Amino acid sequence: MRALNPDVAVTGVGDHLGAANAAHILADHDLVLDGSDNFDTRYAVADACAELGIPLVWAAVFRTEAHLTVFWPSAPEGVAAPGLRDLFPQPPAPGTVPACGDAGVVGPLVGQVGSMMATEAIKLITGVGRSLLGRVLFIDVLAATQREIPLAARAGRTHSPRKPRRRATPAPTSGGGVTAVVSPTDLASRLDGAQAPFVLDVRDAHELADGVVPGAAHIPVSILTSDPASSADVPTDRDVVLVCRAGPRAELAATALRARGYERLFVLEGGMLAWSAPVPHELEMP
Repeated sequence: MRALNPDVAVTGVGDHLGAANAAHILADHDLVLDGSDNFDTRYAVADACAELGIPLVWAAVFRTEAHLTVFWPSAPEGVAAPGLRDLFPQPPAPGTVPACGDAGVVGPLVGQVGSMMATEAIKLITGVGRSLLGRVLFIDVLAATQREIPLAARAGRTHSPRKPRRRATPAPTSGGGVTAVVSPTDLASRLDGAQAPFVLDVRDAHELADGVVPGAAHIPVSILTSDPASSADVPTDRDVVLVCRAGPRAELAATALRARGYERLFVLEGGMLAWSAPVPHELEMP
């Protein structure tokens, strides 16, 4: 992995992961991909991710078939939020399902599913595209078919949003590092105030059809980060709130603006996924 990308940091864990320590091992992670081959580990990881509020990219391969989905019981309100136990409430009894070593798997299918898991991770990190939340992809390589199976949370399970790791502070941040966040509630209340922040949407143009924060200006992150002149109309004497679909692109935009001397930068916590009342986009910049 380091040979492919020398900038990646690999941290090995020597402990055996189980129900007793899964939450401890996975704490402070932002995303988990699970391709384990036994039910004890699968349920330990899924339960820990549900407890910690971490999205889980999950896949299983059996002989010539595979299932692939994303579990995230703590997804933002309004987003499909099923977990493993919504699909399979309990693991099968020991010995009722043959192990991969006994049943066998088609090697190329494993590589195919692994690549698809990586793609789901990229979509979740960058906030682009449509993830497999609420959908299970069923792959049959012998028939060369893929089918979607809708998946919803079981009745009786309440939605428990993930507790944010970072909170917005009244004072702006400065220097390098992670940008402070502002909650959708706080931003909504400030938009009508005397010192309303400048809201900058950095999503791609086609995403604006889903609605925007009222009064938001628009500069795609690809342009904002590559063309310093693109930020000429972004004020330096007001708080600037950066918005994307989920947050990562807004953080990238904040890094670019910070390098140009901007200090009063905030990121909308949860992005547009967490914004409850988007309005139609107006073409003119405020």
